[in-house]
Order: sequence, then structure tokens, then C-alpha cells
Amino acid sequence: MENDDRNKRFTIIAASYPICILILQFAGFLLPSNLSWGFHSLAFLSSTTVIIYISLMLIISIFIFTSRYEPFLEKIASFVSLKPFVFLFFSIAAFIAAAIILRIQTPLLGDGYVILNGYENIMKGARELELSRHPGSKLYFYIMIKIFGADTYLGIMDVFLIGEIILGIGFIISSFYTIRLLTTDPRHTLLSFIFILSFPYMQLYFGYVEFYSVQLFFISIYIWAVVAYLQKRVSFVLISILFFLILFSGYLSAVLLVPSLLYLLFIEYKTSGLKNILLGGAVAASLSFLIFSFSGYRLELFLSPSNHSHLLALTQSDDYYQAYSLFSPYHLVDILNLLILNGAPALFLIVLSFIYSRNKFSPTENSNIFIFTGISLILFMFIVKFDLPMAIDWDVIAPLFYVLAVYAATTGYRLLKIHSYRLLSILTVSTMFTSILFFVLNASTLPNINRVKLFLNPQTSSQSGIYQTTFHLAMYYFYERDINNLVDLWKKYIIQFPSDGNGYDKLIQSYWELGEYGYRSIERTFKNWISIDSNNTEAKSKYAAFCFLHGSYYIKLNQYSAAIQKLEEAINFDKNIPGVYNNLGLIYYDFKKYDISINYFKKAIDVDSNYALGYKNMAKSYFATGDTETTISLLKKSIEVNPNLSFAYEDLGRVYETIGEIRKARENYNRAAILGSKTARQKLASQNDP
Repeated sequence: MENDDRNKRFTIIAASYPICILILQFAGFLLPSNLSWGFHSLAFLSSTTVIIYISLMLIISIFIFTSRYEPFLEKIASFVSLKPFVFLFFSIAAFIAAAIILRIQTPLLGDGYVILNGYENIMKGARELELSRHPGSKLYFYIMIKIFGADTYLGIMDVFLIGEIILGIGFIISSFYTIRLLTTDPRHTLLSFIFILSFPYMQLYFGYVEFYSVQLFFISIYIWAVVAYLQKRVSFVLISILFFLILFSGYLSAVLLVPSLLYLLFIEYKTSGLKNILLGGAVAASLSFLIFSFSGYRLELFLSPSNHSHLLALTQSDDYYQAYSLFSPYHLVDILNLLILNGAPALFLIVLSFIYSRNKFSPTENSNIFIFTGISLILFMFIVKFDLPMAIDWDVIAPLFYVLAVYAATTGYRLLKIHSYRLLSILTVSTMFTSILFFVLNASTLPNINRVKLFLNPQTSSQSGIYQTTFHLAMYYFYERDINNLVDLWKKYIIQFPSDGNGYDKLIQSYWELGEYGYRSIERTFKNWISIDSNNTEAKSKYAAFCFLHGSYYIKLNQYSAAIQKLEEAINFDKNIPGVYNNLGLIYYDFKKYDISINYFKKAIDVDSNYALGYKNMAKSYFATGDTETTISLLKKSIEVNPNLSFAYEDLGRVYETIGEIRKARENYNRAAILGSKTARQKLASQNDP
């Protein structure tokens, strides 16, 4: 009788869960904002998707409560028990299909575009691979990219998908064997396995451009090893090695798992002494030394110095990196959204098991491992300062929710002491469909962009976070060559933060994509930037460089008055650009005002004594005045400064030819020809003609 009442009570609870989830999703559908990011996916998807989601949720939930469900579950569970490898094969096949169909199209979450840009530059030789924060993960994808020879952002995205599918297969296998160690009833094994594969962290294996897929893979193996160790199946040395691999793949995940490792150290010491602890430490130390030696003993490759605190302050301030204070309601809202997105069903089961089993609950070694990890995870969420809006940085701690999911589905559910698996079935279905909404949204382009734009809000994002989010959106428009939206994006950032020079700088870079058609807009943006921050030497220096380029453009059009105006404006903002004086000298040379041109060439050399063009062009002016001695001296100086300047040799040959020193003329023409001068080759050829 008591068991029947208990089963009925949990049947009601099971029925209420999907209803609560639907209500929450409907609320997010009606009020999508930066404050409902954990449950507003429906708002950005098509009406067809909404109808399918609601219909399938209701149909499957109703089926679970029919009399035909238990025999159906029993049949599948028996198949899994009898043919586990076949079931595992089909599970992996389904995962691969899902990863391909639901692959990320626009990597706006996490640091996607920054990572793509970084690898693209590494493959082109523009920068070297740095290994800070996620050394093993970065190295894994670097090796994959090298194997496939990808050097464009689309090619690198394909490599991430392939690399993550490989990791995902390993994750599924380790998860399957972990669940088998923790459950005895085939129905419980089946549902627990599907349950832990239904969480949003599976997104990390769908072409998600970040490094957390590697960490989730190693965490899944670590949890298997922990369970196997507590059942006396593996040595503590394996625990040490796996923890090191987690640390190598990502520092943060390892830090959050330290309490579990310390507890295991205590158990090992109590039962077997120091032998395996020291052996495991020695193996980990050896691996560390091996990796360090391969890096050339360059510690800086593994470190990422930070100029700001990563902990939230107790009070709100104008901190560039902080959106809210520790006790801000916006912080609480963000945490709730993160918990709803990443771990609602797991937390629901854990809380339920505590409420209904608290009088009978006695901590076991298994449960302690999960409890310690859960506490460190919650504490981290409460005190840490996220670099990006939490909605975009959701992936940082997503792998750790796997630990909670495993505990909830196995130990937590068993503590409820109910014979029906309807509750776990309902939770699994609800979790799966809610996660699929998230996957479908992230596999889209325009809906994904519209969602991310909601996070450009100072309520839940620091100025740094808004800048980085804007940058990620801008990278999408840049790769798509959508310059109009690129420009509009940075204009909006400047309106929001008019004193931040980064916005002006990025807007100017956007206008550069228009070529000379963007010059007027670039000039206007520079003047706005300088008017807001008149002491900004960087802005003035960049504007001077632009004026130099703009003036050079006018020279090509033979618009010398406009060119002189722009070049003189460049000097007003930065007197240390030798090319500006050089171009002014060339203009006055064309005007046959040789004294003025010589004066400008001298100024170019005063700014940079190694400016070879200054000597070479000054020589032209002196030659025009008939001073061949000074001309030869200046051309020799130009060659001394830059031995590869073919034009200097060519001019020197011409001077020697003029004064009748034919041998020296040919020597210099020959040198110019070797350096690639076509006119020098023609000159030599004409001299050889009979």
C-alpha cells in the first residue's frame, strides 16, 4: 500500500515536470530577452518547429503514462542487456547523424570566431600556437587541422566537427560503461544512458568551435575510472593520469574537480597507503616534464597573464570587465538561467531524492564524489566573473554538469525507491526535446544572430563582454562580406560606448572594406574619435597614417592639391612618418620645384635615417639640378641602407651613363636587372644590339 502511494505520488510529479517545462518555454517564447536566455529558444524558431515541439512532447509524455509503455520499455531494455554492442553501435550512428544535421553554422557562442581567426593565422604563419588555459585541447585541434590541411575558416570549422565527432564517440562509449557500473536494472541502465546523452553539453560535439569538447571527453573517462576505482576494478594510478589529462586539456575543469581528487586521495591513503599515490604523482610529473620539454621549456606558452580579477566584486563599479556585483539580482537571474539550460532535470532529480530520502540518506563514496563536484560547481558559478555574457559563455562549465547528470540518473534516482521508471522517462524526454530546441537554434544562422544580439545589454554583460560579442557578430558579417551590417554593428557599439576607441577603430576597419569609397566615412569617424578623446595619440597616429594613404591615392589620380592637403594634415597629427615627406617631395619634384622637394626628402631622412627611398628620391632632385656628384653619393647611400632597392641601382646606372662611365653604368644596370628591374634588362639588351 505504501509503495502504491509512493508510486502515485511520483507519477503526479512526473506529469507535472513536462508541464512546468512547457510553461517556462512558453514564457520565454512570449518574452525573449537577455533575462530569459536559458529557456527562450522557441522565440527564435519557426512556428512549425514550435508546433512540432509541443506536439511531440505531449504525445510521448501521454504514451509514457499508458499501460503499453512499461512493456515497450522492458522490451528495449532486454535488447540492450542482451546485445549491448549492437545498441552502442546504433547509439553512435544516431549521434553522428545528429552531429552532422545539427552542426553549428555560425559559431557565435563561446569564443568561436576568435578561435577560427587564431587557427587561420597560425596556418598562414602569421602567429604561433599558444597553449594557455586549454593546452591539450588546443593541441588536439591543431594536430587535426594540420592533418586535414585546413587553412580557411570554413575548412577549420569542418575539422572541428570531425574532431568532435571522434571525441563524441569516445564520450558515448565511456558514458555507457559508467552507467553499467552504476545500475543493475536493464530499464534503469537504458534510461540513465539516454538521460545523460540528452543534455545541452552534447552541443559541444556538434561542430562547436571551442575547446570544452576535449574536457568533457576526459571528464567522462575520469568519472568511469572513479566509479571503477571505488568498485576495486582499477588502480589509483589511472585516476592520477586521467586527472592530469583533464588538467592538460583545460585548467578550469581540473580545478573544479580538485575536491573529488582530494577525497579519492584520502580513500587511497586510508586503504592502501602512499604507494599508488606516489606512483600516480610520478607518472603525472613525468608527463608534465615530457610536454614541457616538447614545448622547448617555454613556460610562457602555457600561461595567460590577466590584467583584471576573475571574481565578482561585492559592490557594483565601473569595472570594464564586470556587468554586475556579486549580490545583484541580474547575477541571480543569470545563474538561474544557466542552471535551467544546463542542469534543470539533474537538479530536479537530486533535490527530489534529497527531499524524499533525507531520513534514510547515508553518504557513500560514490555520492560524496558527486556532491563535492556539485558544491565546487555551484560555488564557482556564484563568485566567478565571466568574460562574455553568461548566455554566451554557458560552455565554460557545461562539462561539469555531466557529473551531476550521471549522479542524478543513477544514485539519485535509486534513492527515491520507486519501482516505476515513468519519472526518469519523462525527465529524459523533456530534457532531450528542450536540448534539441537549443541545438536547432544554434544550427541556424539568422535566428542565432537575432538571439545573440539580445546579449548586447549592460544589464547582464560587461563592456568587455559587449565588445567581444559585437566582435563575434562582426566576424560573421566580415566573412559573409556583408559590409553594411558590419558598419551598422560598430556604429551601434559607438552609440552605446562613445568613449571607447575600440569601437571607432573597428568601424574604420569596416569602412576599409569599401576601398576608396569608404575614405570619406573613415575620415569622419577619425575626426569623431579625436574630438571625443583629443589626447589619444593612437587615434592621431592612425589618422595620420590614413591621411598619408589618402594623399597617396590622390597622387595616383594626379589631384596634387588634394594630395598636398592630406599629406600636410598627416604631418599635423604625426610628424614621424617618413613616407609623408617623401610623397610631398615627389609632388614638388613633378612641379620642378627641386629646392622644396629636396627639403622634404631631407625631412624624411631626418625622421628615419635608414629610409632608402628618401636618399634615392633626393638624388633625383639633385640630378635634375645638374649636381651629379651629390646624386651619386645619395644613390650609394640608398644602396648602403637597402642593398635590394633595384631602382637605386638603375638610377645610378643612368647617372654613370650620362657622365660617360659606361662600365659602371652596365654594372649597376646588371645589378638592377638581377633584382628584377625590367627597364634595366631592356637597357642592357638595347646596349647589346649591333
